Amino acid sequence: METPFILPARDRDRGRGPRVVHFLPSSPPLVPVLSPDGEVTPDTDRVLTVIAREAQAGDVAARNALYAACEPKIARFARRYRVTTAGPDRCPAFDLDDVTQEAFLVFADLIESWPGGESFCAYFLGHFPWELRNAVRRLAAANRPSAGLVAAPGVYFLADGSAAAAEAVALLQTVAETLPAPDGNILLWRVRDGEGFGTIARRLGTSTRTATRAWDRIVSEFRRSLTV
Repeated sequence: METPFILPARDRDRGRGPRVVHFLPSSPPLVPVLSPDGEVTPDTDRVLTVIAREAQAGDVAARNALYAACEPKIARFARRYRVTTAGPDRCPAFDLDDVTQEAFLVFADLIESWPGGESFCAYFLGHFPWELRNAVRRLAAANRPSAGLVAAPGVYFLADGSAAAAEAVALLQTVAETLPAPDGNILLWRVRDGEGFGTIARRLGTSTRTATRAWDRIVSEFRRSLTV
């Protein structure tokens, strides 16, 4: 990845504004970091736009540097959903950590869909909040009680300490042992332990999206088996 630097205009270039030049770095690139609430300056926008072009071309280092630059604003957008995911009555399978991980995926998709132009920051600020909102809606839909596994919002019947719960856990473990890896573990972590997709993804060393799709597949198989 080439690192862009802003150089002030020389005397003979007055009126043209600062220039962006490129140097091959000998260490990880440094980028201007956006303020959570502040305006994006034209000079900062020019630098980040150059990095965005490289990220869109497939440069992973550029993508990560661009994310680091935009992360304060991304975190501010993600915190809007802390009320939705916090509180004693929420389902513990959906938390702010899941939203934060989803935000990274949204940002990566946003880089790919950027049509180019002179300002990546304008595109980011105009589209990211809406795309994150849509992603959170999908995340909420994926975390709704399904296949009769949850008795009430935020209350997992397997954890009520009753004899019926103990029998249900034993049955669940028996079912999990019949599933191929990692589906058996996903079933236990999700239903018995009430873990979120972000936590499950970290356990598996994969993305939240992949863990969610695996869960959807497991639920679909259960539903199909009930209709046979």
